[in-house]
Amino acid sequence: MGRRMARAMGLAALGLAVAGCEEGRRDSGNAGKGPSPVATPSALAGALGVDAAMAEEVTDPAAPAGDLKAEMARFKGLDACVKEHAGTDPLVGDSLDAIGYDTIIRDSCRVLEALTSKDAKRCDAIGSTALRDHCQEIVAIVFATPARCPFEVPLEPARGRSGACVALAARDPRLCTLEAHSLRSRCLAMLQRDPKACDGAGDVRARCVRDVLRYGSLLDGGKDRLPPLPTVSGTLAVTTDETRTEDVARELARGVVLAQKGPRWVVDVGRFEHLGASPVAPPPGRPARLAVRLVLGPDGAAEVERVELEIPKRGTLAFPGVTGAFRATYAGEKVRGGPLALTVSGKLGDVGVKLDAKVVVRDVVEDAASPRPGERDR
Repeated sequence: MGRRMARAMGLAALGLAVAGCEEGRRDSGNAGKGPSPVATPSALAGALGVDAAMAEEVTDPAAPAGDLKAEMARFKGLDACVKEHAGTDPLVGDSLDAIGYDTIIRDSCRVLEALTSKDAKRCDAIGSTALRDHCQEIVAIVFATPARCPFEVPLEPARGRSGACVALAARDPRLCTLEAHSLRSRCLAMLQRDPKACDGAGDVRARCVRDVLRYGSLLDGGKDRLPPLPTVSGTLAVTTDETRTEDVARELARGVVLAQKGPRWVVDVGRFEHLGASPVAPPPGRPARLAVRLVLGPDGAAEVERVELEIPKRGTLAFPGVTGAFRATYAGEKVRGGPLALTVSGKLGDVGVKLDAKVVVRDVVEDAASPRPGERDR
């Protein structure tokens, strides 16, 4: 391993440590304003006082943007497309041979085939998972069908679809703001069809500009006069020998997914990090953390199906497992960008818990009980 790589890995380890410490700090100023910006390697290097050159990711220049709309117009079939693009640079051809992707040109042309036929099923024949997901994503975006965006975790549809894809396909700039910083800038720039809006994309600015130029002519811009997203808020009270109250709005800022499983609608509030109880206590300074899965009833009442409570100096309690008794209510509509108010109160073992939250619905997934055909093998 070279010195440059070793230093970069060391910097990455320091970055993880810094991120862990930062996660434990409450930042009420960011509450409800969307996810915090993700630190870029150069920003991290500056914060740690080291040479940014050893942290920067080395990437090739961005490929020519072209015009996807024009490429779709001249598409004359899969074989003709392969013949047109078969003149790969010999050096790049050596690399493709070395990695064994002998059908990359044909698979790339399948993206155009799916777009011109308006049929995302044409993506299923693509060998690369990443390229297949890109194919499905771009078909969903171009034809404004957010329900066809790929899931973030293919075998867990209840966790929702790719957020930026949903925002672009729905032509809803509000949903862009629920994404991480660089994704948010790219998403907004594409809907605005303005390369200058990529200035906030940081180290991925070049890719952002390319995406705006390549896909902009196929997007009809964001919807006008949409109401602002609901304000996110959340307080968590945990009672042991004393009551400790945390502001958890920042943890809820990305929104929630409403997922239909058979006749039931399920929502996860907070993130589950363990398979069950754990004696490992959170790092010093980290606040209490709650994740809860609710099954929504028809009358504003909800059933608590799963709970994970991380308590400083104590560890993680989980239900089922630890005895629990809870009461939960909700109010809201099953619509993207809509508000959802939730309350959960009760006891987990000998610990009292109360959550009051107002969140944004970032995605609504119907029939999430199982993956769509063709997704189980990814």
